[in-house]
Parts: sequence; structure tokens; C-alpha cells
Amino acid sequence: MGVDRQILLWINQDWAQPWLDTLFAWVSERGAFSIPLLLAILAGLAAWRGRDGVKLWGLLILAVLLGDGIGNLLKHLIEQPRPCFEVWELLRPPGGGAPRQCNAPVTGMPSNHALNFFAAAVFLALTVRARWLTVAMAVIAVLVAVSRVYLGKHYPSQVLAGAGIGLAWGALAAGLALRFLPFARRLRPQAPPAGNGTATRFEPVDLPPMAAPAGGGTPAWAARLAARPDWQLLLGLGLALVALRALLAAAAGLEMHFDEAQYWEWSRHLDWSYYSKGPLVAWLIFASESLFGHGEWQTRLPAWIAASGWLALLFALARDLGGGRAAGWWAVLLGLTTPLYFTLGLVMTTDVFLFLFWTWGLWAAVRALEGGRSRAWLELGAAVGLGALTKLSIGLLPAIVGLLVLLSPARWRHLRDPRLWDGLALMVVLMSPVLVWNAANDWVMLRHELGHVGPDTWSLGRLGEFVGGQWLALSPLVAALAVTVLWRRPAGAARRLVWIVSLAGLAFFLFKAATGKVQLNWAAPVYIGFLALFAGAIPGLGRGARRVLAGGMALSVAIVGLALFPMVLGLPADRAPLHRLREWSDPVARLAAQAPAARFALVDDYKMGAWIAYYWPREIPVYQTGDRDRRYNQRDLWPGPQREAGRTGLYVSDDPELPAVVEAAFARCSALPVVPAVDADGRVIRLLRGYLCEDFRPVDWPEPGKY
Repeated sequence: MGVDRQILLWINQDWAQPWLDTLFAWVSERGAFSIPLLLAILAGLAAWRGRDGVKLWGLLILAVLLGDGIGNLLKHLIEQPRPCFEVWELLRPPGGGAPRQCNAPVTGMPSNHALNFFAAAVFLALTVRARWLTVAMAVIAVLVAVSRVYLGKHYPSQVLAGAGIGLAWGALAAGLALRFLPFARRLRPQAPPAGNGTATRFEPVDLPPMAAPAGGGTPAWAARLAARPDWQLLLGLGLALVALRALLAAAAGLEMHFDEAQYWEWSRHLDWSYYSKGPLVAWLIFASESLFGHGEWQTRLPAWIAASGWLALLFALARDLGGGRAAGWWAVLLGLTTPLYFTLGLVMTTDVFLFLFWTWGLWAAVRALEGGRSRAWLELGAAVGLGALTKLSIGLLPAIVGLLVLLSPARWRHLRDPRLWDGLALMVVLMSPVLVWNAANDWVMLRHELGHVGPDTWSLGRLGEFVGGQWLALSPLVAALAVTVLWRRPAGAARRLVWIVSLAGLAFFLFKAATGKVQLNWAAPVYIGFLALFAGAIPGLGRGARRVLAGGMALSVAIVGLALFPMVLGLPADRAPLHRLREWSDPVARLAAQAPAARFALVDDYKMGAWIAYYWPREIPVYQTGDRDRRYNQRDLWPGPQREAGRTGLYVSDDPELPAVVEAAFARCSALPVVPAVDADGRVIRLLRGYLCEDFRPVDWPEPGKY
């Protein structure tokens, strides 16, 4: 019996008291409790602040209704049963009587009661700021949440999920109200001035960075957050975006990309590093699934959180480049609407973590070189060291910054700063798992990366293809407007530093594109500096340029919408954007049902192997055949299929022919019925072909020919 069910039965049965039956049944009733409570809040707000109080109550109702709609949408996307439907015979009905099944089978996750009450509690806490009301609403929200478990209506995890979403939604709604509605700001309590008795409007105080709480009061980090409404809003926005990404991924039917599935496989074999990437993504997947179980949203949750963290760092970078708060919020808006960044923030790959650490490192470099903040060298070292645990291309940032220091005599003074060398030492310590693992594995990751960096043959066509792809991924109108603003070297030392670092990074990728293949996402980090600089210039744009910007952002949203929902335009299933992220779980499950005797799977492509491993109904070892034309991958470093001698296996491919080398490795192979992957419109995306092969006889596979 799972922990969720154990806690449910403990609360439902061991807490049983007649007075609790009455209390929890009452607080769960909308008509008997929720509506009178809302009317009492209306009366209190109206008596306290008159018309402004009534307006705030209207905003509260709107926030609760929208939150309820979000909860209902999640219920029908997740379709998780309620305990009163799934284990109803184990539950004790409050007040006695025989157990009976409820009629709501798949509407358990999340609990809307918990969502709505916690959203209302945090909304009122942030807008009204009356301690007694905050405490009262917190107690009521907890009582309502517990009542749903006590009554057997929800599992504890469903209540916790509803409470978490409610907290995020309520904080976001309050932040938006305080940011954009003057009457909401007027409701905030006024503080008396220091020294006389006249009241004045409260102004937030910028606390020292490491200020300690006085007399055991509010912690310093909480005080700093409370004193800075921008960070409150960023926190609420970040939490809401996690929920939004989950909704979009589910609504668009985005199943695992092969990279995500590959990193998930790595998380089943925890190590200090891996063939092509550092270990951080695998470690985070392992942690997330250990806490929340196996599934697509559990695999992606760390990436969604990191994407929200990246926006906060982007805000700080743009703000500190001289544009102030306006530039920070423009940068957040650009980061949210740029197709390249938003789409990559939906999936669990190394890119979003690279964006996070690159932005942190760039911000730290600006503060260290131009802001005179010596401690920022430690931050730069930490950002690069952690980034190396994700993707070695983070090394481009310290390489460019280091060259700028060495080539500028005015910056040589930094070489005498011990914090710079401490930062370098910290970087090496943090990335040491990658270095130690590679030293023990013939430096395979470096060999792999050098294969990307080394020149091949010059091709203007390939360069043009790269530029065109980047233009579309960055949104054509916004990118064009940004070029007209940023083509000149900006004023100000900090802005010039970011401009030069970004330009040098872009030059590297343009050179690489002219000499070899460059994937669409590789150059994405170098645009972050340009994005922050452009955000600082937006407040000074003319009316015509702002209209172009608005149109460009609308086009950006349309591009993202087309990528996620291509069926709106009726695009062919196999030509639609992101088609490789759709329709894997069901075809793989049907293929597995045809081969219950298979004890292992054999594939000819590591991408196919990743999908098979992730979506196979039970855990099954997956191996790859040898091929001189393919490159090495992580499976070449794990034990091979030799240990499966004598067993029955399944060969899976989308190729109609069974390779002779595979056929020779078994006593006999028989083809299984072809399994089509069919989209929602009934169109075939791909075909999976399986061969059930008996009595595996280990053979010497050909060695891969390249890294």
C-alpha cells in the first residue's frame, strides 16, 4: 500500500470523531460555508475600504473562478481517480453508514477546494496585509484541505497539488493587481514615518545583502523578498509558468523527445558523467521521479522550474545593464515570447539549464568587471562549474571573458584579485565529476565535443540555412527590429561588455555553421545578452517601432502555437513541427503486448532505443547493434547484449528490412504485425516494426566509426 493511501486511511479512520465529522462536512460545503464566507469577506472589505474594498472583493472572486477553471482543466488532462471511486470500500463514511462509491472517477487531481482556498488566502494576505485576516484565512484553507482527505474525496497528494497551484495562482493574481491597479495599491497599510506622527506611504527598504533577522524575526531573505514587489511578482509568475508548461505539454500531446528519454535512461544508471553531457540532468530526473513517481511531467518538472529561474536572472541582467525595472520586465516578456526559448523550456533537455547558468555567469561577469564587485568572480565560477555539469559549451563564456581581460591592459588589475582565482578554483571543483569520469573513460566526452568544434568543409549554403533557421526561431520581426537597434556598439562599459561577449559567441557559431553542421539550439545562449540589451532600448523606441515590436511578439506567440497545435492548420502529421514528440507511448505499449516473451530489446538507433526504454510497460534492457557508420553513444559504455545469451529478444526498427547481422545473432526471428503510430486525426506518423527473435547468440558487432 502506497504512502498516499496510508495517510488517507490514517486521517479518514484513525481521526474519526463525531465533532470532526460535523466540522469537516461543513467546511467542505460550498453553499453552507464557502458562500457565507465570501459574503463575510465582502462585508469586511466594504466596511474597511468602501468602494475600493468592494473592487478588491470582485478581483478575489475573479481570481477564484479562474483558479477553479485551471483546476478543472488539469483534472480532465490528468484524469486521476478520487479515492472515493477507487478504494471506496476501505473508507469510513462520516457519520456512519455503509461505504459507497462516488460518481466522479477521474477528477481527483488536483483538489479544487484546496486550490481555491489557498489562492484566496494568499491573495488576501498580499493585498490586504492584515495579520488577523492572514492567519484566519490560512487556518480556514488548511481545514478545508484536510477535510477533503478526511471525507475521502481526495488523496493527500491531490490536496497538496491543489494547495501548491493555489498558492502560485493567488500570488500571481495579487502581484498583477498590485502592479497594474492603483486602487489595490491604495489598500496596502500605511506606515508611520520615523520621527513624527504623520502617516506616509510605505516605501520598501533595500536591505543589505546578508542582513540577519533582528531578534528572531523575519528571515533576511523573506524580508528582502517582501521589500521588492518585482521579485514577488517574478516568484508568482515562475510558479504559474510551471503549471502553464504542464498544461501546454499535456494539451499538445508532447511525449518524450529522444533526448529526454535518453537522459531518463541515464538516470536509471547514475554516474559522475555520461558520453555526451554532464550528469546534472540525469541527477535531477532521478530526484524528481524519486519524489513524484515515473511519468512525463515528473521527468520534465526540473526543466520547468529552471526555465522560470532563467527568467528571473534575465530580469536582473537587463535591469543592471542600466535599463532599470522597465528593461527587466521587457526582457522577461521577450524571453517568454521568443519561440526558441519558450519551446526549449517545455522539455527536459540540457538547454534550459545552460540558459540558466549562462545568464547567471554573464550577469556575474558584468558585476565583476564593470561593477567592481569582487565576490561576483565566485558566482561566475559557480555558474560555469555547474553549467559544465550540464553542457560543456558553457566553456565559451569564460573563454571570451578571459580573452577580454587578457587583451585589455585596463582590466589586468583583476588578475591581482584573489576572488578571481578563488572563482576559477570553485569552477574546477564543481566540474570535477565530469573531469574525473572522462579521465577514466578515455575522454570520450571531449572527443565527442571536438567532433562538433573541428572544421569540416566550407559551405555558404549551410551558413545560409543556419542564419535562416535562427531568424525564424528568434521571431523574424522582433529579430529584425533588434538588429536595427543593436548593430552599433552601445554606450556604457557594462552594455559594451555584454555586446562584445555576445557578438564574439555569435561569430563563433557563424564560423562553425560555415564549416560544419550546427543544430538550431546551439547558438541560443549567445542571444541572451542581445535580448537583455534590446530590452533596455525598448522604452526609448518610437511609436512605429513599438507597433512593429507588438506585431513581432504576436507573431512569436503564433509560431509557438503552430508548433504546439499544428492541427489548427491541418498540417500533415509527419511534416508538422514537433511530430517526433507525439504518439510513442501507445504504439510501444501495443508492440510490447505482441511480444510478452521478450526479455530484452535490440535497436539499430540510439534514439529509437531511448523511446523503447522509456515507454515499455515494464523495465527492460535495451541494446544497440553495431555499425561502422554510426557514432558512439552511451550504450557503448554500458554492458552489451552478450549477457543475454540464450534469451528471447525483440528487434525494433522503423526500417522494413531485418539486418543480416541481427538475423545471424539468433536461432530464428519472426516478424510481428506492424504497429502504426496514428495521430488524433487518424493520420499515420510512423510505423514500428518488431521481430521476435529466439536464442540469442553473442556476436562481435562492428565498432562505431566516429565520436
